[in-house]
Amino acid sequence: MRFLLLLFFPLLTQALQFKYFVDKNEVGLNETFVLTLQFKSNKSIPQQIEVPDIIQLKDFYFLDEFSSQQSSVQIINGKMSRTKTLLKNYRLQPKAIGVFKIPALKVKADDKDLQTQAISITVVKDNSSSSGQAPGSIPNFPFNIPDPFNFPDSIFKGFGNLPDIFSDKSKGDVKLKLELSANSIFKSERLKADWFILSSSSSIHFELLNLPKLKGFWKEKLDIKNPNIGSEIIGNTLYRKQLIDSAWLFPIRSGDLEIDSYSIRQSSFFNSGKVLSFPVRKITVQDLPSEGLDKTFTGAVGDFSIQYLMKKNTGTVNEPLSLKIIFSGSGHPRFIDLPSLSFPPSITVYPPVKKSQFSDRGIGVKEFELIIIPKKAGQVIIPSFSLSTFNPKTNRYISHKSPEFVISVQKGESNNNLGESFLDTPENNKIKTSLFNDTALETFYWPSFINYKNLIKFFLFLFCFTALFLLAIFSRKFLLNREKSLKEKVNNKFVVIQKLLDKKDWQTACIRMIELGTYVLSSSNMQDLLSGWRQALNSLTPNLKEKYYLEFEIMFKKLEALSFSPQSQSSDLALNQAKNLFIKQKNLINKFLHHL
Repeated sequence: MRFLLLLFFPLLTQALQFKYFVDKNEVGLNETFVLTLQFKSNKSIPQQIEVPDIIQLKDFYFLDEFSSQQSSVQIINGKMSRTKTLLKNYRLQPKAIGVFKIPALKVKADDKDLQTQAISITVVKDNSSSSGQAPGSIPNFPFNIPDPFNFPDSIFKGFGNLPDIFSDKSKGDVKLKLELSANSIFKSERLKADWFILSSSSSIHFELLNLPKLKGFWKEKLDIKNPNIGSEIIGNTLYRKQLIDSAWLFPIRSGDLEIDSYSIRQSSFFNSGKVLSFPVRKITVQDLPSEGLDKTFTGAVGDFSIQYLMKKNTGTVNEPLSLKIIFSGSGHPRFIDLPSLSFPPSITVYPPVKKSQFSDRGIGVKEFELIIIPKKAGQVIIPSFSLSTFNPKTNRYISHKSPEFVISVQKGESNNNLGESFLDTPENNKIKTSLFNDTALETFYWPSFINYKNLIKFFLFLFCFTALFLLAIFSRKFLLNREKSLKEKVNNKFVVIQKLLDKKDWQTACIRMIELGTYVLSSSNMQDLLSGWRQALNSLTPNLKEKYYLEFEIMFKKLEALSFSPQSQSSDLALNQAKNLFIKQKNLINKFLHHL
């Protein structure tokens, strides 16, 4: 028994082992060495590790930080055990020659407090240190560091010989900045808004709390491909500049409008739980001037051009022709429409088919396609007409004149008035069908406007009408059953989320609310569950998107911010936020389902 205890004693006591060492104790002045924290366990490695800021070591430059994980398996007397190892490494370089100590550090791994021992480092002179040094350069500047603007918070802090502009006097300082392309614009004019977080330390993290409502604005969110856009010096402190949101804003009413604030919660080694808010910005929105305004203005505000395209200038009677009117320029296409246009009575013009798109560069395109049906043979002239746009840069209306379109219309085979094909003419009487017995049919009296060909058309029409009528009945029944089934499923999911909130499992509840919202949006157009809520929002029909896009987007972002927030935040506060979001989501989903 004692032998077995001695044999398995190392495994029983290996819940968490901690070591603290360097790869070498003697280094040259221009050499680097690695300080390593090793966590080893046969259960699980720590998920949250707090280490005092290595950057603040006064005798060493901090160059880099990197981590690695390892896993190994041992079999002893037929018993298998797995060991997991986490290595946190810090690359350092000495500042001067001599003997220096890395002081003892207090490390916290999950809920356990660990203590390191002081380590002595002997720094010797290295003759190669000055061979490649340029005249006038800073003494003992680390020779192998990367571009400082890639690591602004970890490089400049330890250099005592650098100018004061690179020193970090505000440990863990965070600033919020909103950059706007203008402070005064016209109604419907585009406005670029960028929200930045400027932080002076890489150990700072944040979570979004509240999103701006942007009342009075139409918002087009931009995809952020590279959030880390560089650095900025404020006072004597170097900050890392990170873009967290970017959008084009279009005011939909005039007056003084406010861009309300984002709120974030900051967490770092020096400061945890601090809530910060972006400054509220006021924008002056002017009405469009009345001078130069006429009935041809269609709502296009921006630097727009207009194209008038007609591919064919020849056709036949009753053959459709296409006339396209295309707006393109620096503005939003949703505000553009066509005025009432006059066309000659010899043609029929159907309501336009509209297509629009808006790019991240702020360029909008809207296309109107008019279908024109000539009714008479001969030459048809579509006279020139004008459409106006407003250019906010020049503060004036611009008239865009179309060319005169001349269409040569030929008489076609289908150039008959409606009903002519039903008349009893010698030509029509020659058309027979083998489906009927001519001799038998001739013994009956048939009205003069009926012949065999038109009789077949009548029965085909009756068959199609009956089929469509039955299809409409079954479709209505299917949609009613589907709507009832959808509401039942949604109510069942509401019950599941409520049970999670009762158990105070707010993170899982938020994830379920995101899944439920995505499911409801996907069901609105009879699609399978889409890959994410953004795709589901983009798949909405235009009328649903206009009414519900913004509300659902805000709801999803709040739920994401809460579901991925750290466990260390106040559980009561997070639970209350989740409950409030659940109430709002129920009202929003019920309103959305009622609208379907």
